[in-house]
Amino acid sequence: MVEDFASESRFAPSEILAVHGIRSGLEVIIGGAGAPYGILGGYSRRRCTFSPESETLITASIGISIYPIDGMDASRLLKNANTAM
Repeated sequence: MVEDFASESRFAPSEILAVHGIRSGLEVIIGGAGAPYGILGGYSRRRCTFSPESETLITASIGISIYPIDGMDASRLLKNANTAM
């Protein structure tokens, strides 16, 4: 979570974010079997204040967007969900 890249001292934003005037961003790792699958992020040109609920919303969006990877039918989806738990 970065609320303001202009005042961020840990690192500089990537060039693509700077070119597009991105000021705030939130990224979460998409977990995979044994290794991360990727990253999903949300960005804004305005300064945003993030909360734990912001991360939860992005994480839930990941689950919704990748569910076809976990199973194309209900029985496979439930089997994989039970395995994950």
